[in-house]
Amino acid sequence: MWAGLIAGFGLDIPYYFLREIPRPAFIIYVHAAVFTAWMLILTAQILLIQSRRFVLHQRIGKLALGWAALMMVLGPAAALTKDAGLLAAHAADLSFIPFLSVNLVDIGGFGLFTAAGYFLRRDPASHKRMMMLAMVSVADPGFSRITGVLLVPYPNTFWAYLIATFYGNFLLLGLMAGWDLWRRGTLNRSFAIGAGLLVAGEVGAIALYFSPAWKAMAIAITRAWGYSG
Repeated sequence: MWAGLIAGFGLDIPYYFLREIPRPAFIIYVHAAVFTAWMLILTAQILLIQSRRFVLHQRIGKLALGWAALMMVLGPAAALTKDAGLLAAHAADLSFIPFLSVNLVDIGGFGLFTAAGYFLRRDPASHKRMMMLAMVSVADPGFSRITGVLLVPYPNTFWAYLIATFYGNFLLLGLMAGWDLWRRGTLNRSFAIGAGLLVAGEVGAIALYFSPAWKAMAIAITRAWGYSG
């Protein structure tokens, strides 16, 4: 996940971010800081478990729930603010606005699996898999920025777009499944259900992206949001 984050945004900054017109609103920087902090929290939690510091892990976990709630608000707010900026710049390309479907599925999956992880906290095997699925849900922005730089023009057919956008998530799910099969000989039930739901949501997000009706709805939602920074 760290590799995808660093490589993707490392490539994106000089190629796209520094050249964006209109310039990103302040909320985009706040969003980046908050989501990066979550990666640090997750990494710290893993290290605490590995060092068997369970009490501190549990205390940080309770505080992390509030941070996750902040991410649930900031994620959609940042996406809508960015899209509202595109609408305000009348000459801008609006083809990116339907990508809101991916943004919403990503953060929705993050919230779902984080909540599941909390309720399954007394089942360590399922708890850790739910928390990792929560991170996989929002891993695609890093990985897809790699393909965004390397694949010009970006794929514009359903299956190619799905793979270019979510290949990193599928790779991570494959690694998680491989770990279960290697160590346990079978998939953890909670992981299997969660992974199936995540893939279904991502396929649905791309289906919406290519839907003319969704494009009109996404533009309407963005206009209703209004705030462009």
